[in-house]
Amino acid sequence: MAQPTPYNRQYQFQSFQRLNPNTPLPADKVDGEFNAVKRTIDETLANLKLIQRDDGALVNASVGRDQLKADISIGFDAPTAWATGVSYTTSSTVYYAGSFYRCIVAHVSGADFVADLTDGRWELIANFSQFVLNDVPATLTSLTFDGDGVQTTFDLTFAPAAAENVIAIVNGQIQPVGAYSINGTQIIFDVAPSAGTDNVEVRTIALVSELNATSANLVSYSNSVSGLSSTTVQAAIDEIYQVLQGDEENPLQEQINALSTRVTTAEGDITALEIGKSPIGHTHVPGDVIGLGDMAQQNASSLPALTAAATSAWKIPVGTTGQRPSPAQRGMIRFNTSSNEFEGYNGSSWVNLKGAI
Repeated sequence: MAQPTPYNRQYQFQSFQRLNPNTPLPADKVDGEFNAVKRTIDETLANLKLIQRDDGALVNASVGRDQLKADISIGFDAPTAWATGVSYTTSSTVYYAGSFYRCIVAHVSGADFVADLTDGRWELIANFSQFVLNDVPATLTSLTFDGDGVQTTFDLTFAPAAAENVIAIVNGQIQPVGAYSINGTQIIFDVAPSAGTDNVEVRTIALVSELNATSANLVSYSNSVSGLSSTTVQAAIDEIYQVLQGDEENPLQEQINALSTRVTTAEGDITALEIGKSPIGHTHVPGDVIGLGDMAQQNASSLPALTAAATSAWKIPVGTTGQRPSPAQRGMIRFNTSSNEFEGYNGSSWVNLKGAI
């Protein structure tokens, strides 16, 4: 829209009144003057509506690259470890004590990062200091949504512990931590993102297994399976930087795929059976042991012999004739409440064990 029409006075009412002190002002001239004023005001309000919301803030997506001054940086440099005596610019990023920061005021770093942070020279982008990834590698998860200028709450497929643990990007711009909050599996923006297709993105480090809090200032994973290693906060942040710059390849994906294949292969060789709180693999089970359940239906070839030093008793499966397991396997033993006797399966039929026990 063009600039509003400037208001120019069209009639000299003072001169008319001086020459005609007893004559009313000409109505057509008064109307014409008011109409000219109204036109300028209406066009001004229409233009103002293009850049200002009802709450007084700028309209979403009303500012673009062309409106920014040349000295304003867009994007940021690859992160490095914070150090003293370094000249940082507004495109610099660093990692310090497990967190990822962006420089917002150009300066030469002092002797203490915390002092520079308190002075407002750094802005927190992501905090990884409270996490350790167990069992399997971590990988970046990225979710995209369509903004509509109204919706402020978006559902995630994970539950971040805090706003600092995600990176929110709207229309290609990383949002400060204070611009949104986390509630369970939802991210809530203070201001509704503008309308667009996939213009809202939420990124975080996602786990293949589980995420546990720890006091360690690093992001690491560990596993007894050989071939796995650890990744520090620096490596995790470097990976975030690669994704933010458009490199969507995940350097951990190959290890994740290899681990998945090894786990799948191992599943066929593992038989898990637990008695109370003691694993079946123990050859000695202290105390009273109950609840063997359908132990005989497990992989019998992989079960070790069971011994007990307790003075109580084993409790084997109990049930009616109609509750016999099917298909039965040779060597099964149970107590039949229909006949009130112990019985066993010999490979072809159930037989009474009277005299054998």
